[in-house]
Amino acid sequence: MTISQIEPGLEGQKEQLMKHYIGLDISLKTTAICIIDETGKVVMQATTDTTPEAIESSILRAGKIHIEQICLETGSLCHYLVENLSNRGLPVICVDARQAATFLSLKINKTDKNDARGLAEGLRLGFFKKISTKTSAELAIPTLLRSRKLLVDQRKQIQLAIKGHLKTYGIRLKSSDGISFCNEVSRTIEGLHEVMVEALKELLDNYMRLVESVKKLDKKVKSLCKEKEDLLMTIPGIGAITALTFTSEIGNEKRFSSSRQVGAYIGMTPKQYSSGETEKMGRISKTGPTNLRSLLVEAGMVVLTRSEKWSTLKAWGMKIARKHGTKKAAVAVGRKLAVIMHRMLITGEAFRYTNKTDEIKVVA
Repeated sequence: MTISQIEPGLEGQKEQLMKHYIGLDISLKTTAICIIDETGKVVMQATTDTTPEAIESSILRAGKIHIEQICLETGSLCHYLVENLSNRGLPVICVDARQAATFLSLKINKTDKNDARGLAEGLRLGFFKKISTKTSAELAIPTLLRSRKLLVDQRKQIQLAIKGHLKTYGIRLKSSDGISFCNEVSRTIEGLHEVMVEALKELLDNYMRLVESVKKLDKKVKSLCKEKEDLLMTIPGIGAITALTFTSEIGNEKRFSSSRQVGAYIGMTPKQYSSGETEKMGRISKTGPTNLRSLLVEAGMVVLTRSEKWSTLKAWGMKIARKHGTKKAAVAVGRKLAVIMHRMLITGEAFRYTNKTDEIKVVA
């Protein structure tokens, strides 16, 4: 918050006013607020409702102060609060909850009041690093993709339940989906107990509704694919769902100074432990968006097992597969895909294929 927003005519005294830092410990119903000055002295502590209006009103009750920065942790409400508080002229940032937890663990007693003070203190000391948040418009596509995934999971769950029920009658269905699955079940249940038939028909009705809903969302996903997504879909194994998920999760691709950082952001780089003469490389960190990570691993498997076109990426992945197995190779190729996809968005170049007979130089 600038000085002119607190009291007109104080612009010339900005250097004379002490900087203040504010920590917000957010919960679903209430928010703990702590304001400290640049010396670490607590100016105000309060608890208010978790709404932008209530938070702003509580902060303004502190009087004529120069607010240097406000911080809150990542969570389900962080995007909403950062956007709305920023629109009200408050200099609010979001910090990683894992990083904040490390700093807050130094306090013996964990309370909302102490956590808010700890956030303000960490902000004053420069311990926290600002992370990117999304606006309500930017959250629309992830909501669409998560909704589609939920419907797909429910469709699969009903399909497996129907197959399981029929197994108790010694009936085994062939692999099929959609209308063909419903037709096969309808033919199979003829002559079974009427109660069984009625129950399975209800499941089939719900299954078909889910099939139609997924089709509608698939059309919506394809309609949202623009130039960036079309470019990414030149990569083997990358379809509309994966391309749109990648662009929506990454956001502004220029916020990464290096394409290699994208692999770490998604959580596909191995953990490292090094102390003295001991040095270990563990499993991948899995700290990023889970859905995107699983989609990239699936795409990596497609590159290794189903892609007919040859590429340097496939040659690199096959080399890892021979040494460590297909599953680990799919994860490695998925990470490499994330790096390649980011580089393609930066340069605007399509995916490059090679001939299998060409001499391929693999760069890790």
